[in-house]
Amino acid sequence: MTGRGYSMMELVLTILLISIIAVTATTMFPGKAVNLGHFINLNATGYSFANASGSVDHPGGSASITLQGLTLTFPSASYAFDGKGVPYDSTSTALASPATITLTDTASSQTRSVVITQQTGRVTVQ
Repeated sequence: MTGRGYSMMELVLTILLISIIAVTATTMFPGKAVNLGHFINLNATGYSFANASGSVDHPGGSASITLQGLTLTFPSASYAFDGKGVPYDSTSTALASPATITLTDTASSQTRSVVITQQTGRVTVQ
């Protein structure tokens, strides 16, 4: 007797392969809603941390940190990071280019730059 149609093994493997492709595709292309988890709010002399609910998310428990003798220069007043670490500016737009925050020592006028890399959220000091 000759077999017609597909075997059970072929059907199971096809369904498994389609499931794997579907899961991969949905994780690569999430919806437009962004779940921003942590925020860094900047002002001219300091910064503060917050989580998505607005409560303080700083190890010291203080709502705001003042940097004595330093002045901050920055392109956006706040930065937020989603669950994957991708940085967003204060308008909830993903960074299109690296964001540079400049720290200036008011006594010696020396400067250092803190750079937040777009897409990865890597922070480096230069």
